[in-house]
Amino acid sequence: MKKILLSVFSSVLIVVGANAQCGTKYIDKVFATVSKTTVVYSSTSQSMDIYTPDGDSSSSRPLLVLAHGGSFTGGDRTEADLVTLCTNFAKRGYVTASIDYRLAASPLDMVGPSTAYPVVVKAISDSKASIRYFTKDAATTNTYKVNPKLVYFGGNSAGAVIAVQYAYIDDTAEVAPSLRSILYANGGIEGNSGNAGYSSEIKAILNLAGGILDTNWIADNTEQAIASFHGTADNTVPYLCGGVLNGASQVSLCGTGAMRPRYERLGVPSVTKIYVGDGHVPWSSNAAKLNEVDSISADFLAQRICVDNTSSVGISSLSLSSSISVYPNPAKDMVYFEFAGEGNAESVKMIDALGREVANTIPTNNRTFINTSNFQGGIYFIEATFNENQRVVKRVQIVR
Repeated sequence: MKKILLSVFSSVLIVVGANAQCGTKYIDKVFATVSKTTVVYSSTSQSMDIYTPDGDSSSSRPLLVLAHGGSFTGGDRTEADLVTLCTNFAKRGYVTASIDYRLAASPLDMVGPSTAYPVVVKAISDSKASIRYFTKDAATTNTYKVNPKLVYFGGNSAGAVIAVQYAYIDDTAEVAPSLRSILYANGGIEGNSGNAGYSSEIKAILNLAGGILDTNWIADNTEQAIASFHGTADNTVPYLCGGVLNGASQVSLCGTGAMRPRYERLGVPSVTKIYVGDGHVPWSSNAAKLNEVDSISADFLAQRICVDNTSSVGISSLSLSSSISVYPNPAKDMVYFEFAGEGNAESVKMIDALGREVANTIPTNNRTFINTSNFQGGIYFIEATFNENQRVVKRVQIVR
């Protein structure tokens, strides 16, 4: 859904020197072992297992929280897929967590919308409390040394359904009245599961065979980035749109096959892996496919960290930024760069929303341009490098 954000026309991301989190960091498993602790994170008495890298001295770690599957009637935080992913990402330098959340009292609760929606809303409420647990910690004791700007959420099956709704339901005015009343009864958008007053903001989601109630909730290119994995023969959470649980439920969801055209057309940062002919969560029974999900997710989130980390803004960089012009914005076929300050811009790159370099040029007299006629529409970043390895990054929108 549409968010109240700074306009892309004036939004500036500034990164100074070595503070940029790019390269292979958070992709390679650089820590041999991890530690696990279990805490109760919510006022609804839900627990989560927290995984941290042994020997990591970083004071600014990314966070990845994952929710298990089980059709909202079973499963828990010890799900094998989540243990594997949490362990692997902790070895990459993340703080990770596998969470429990409230489940339906009976499988019959998931048959119709009137009883299924409250179950899912409560699960989302718990999930937001899990994120707030860490942002509260970051603001107080800072036990886990999480960077609140680098927070990501994901899930498997039912957990992915939670993740998708978590990300894209952000305004009660845009949901149907029946769902709106359920949200109001459970604390609104933020829920009422505890750790109130702290941020539950997430920057991207991992959608492992999840679906959305309404694709219109993915409203524009300011939405959370999404990495999606889905089998085309999935009858539990349909790849396109239809009834869930092999038709045993009256609840309908639209899976990756229906979401993908929308988030790609709007320019939402994304990566999608489709398993043609496979059913529900094929990676749960195939180690090679789980490794693929893990690897693609690691690359996706590492590039998101590169984009999302907006800390350490220096006075000299603010001066550099104010002397840079990037125009037109939005742009179509050409983007021009000019620098009117002291010194020289040594290089100018264009980076896509996944952190991939798509163009590189050396300015002449602090002026240059990039031909964007063959680029897909979406958000890109112009990165200018100056003396002493200073970098200034400005956001630009390409329209089609």
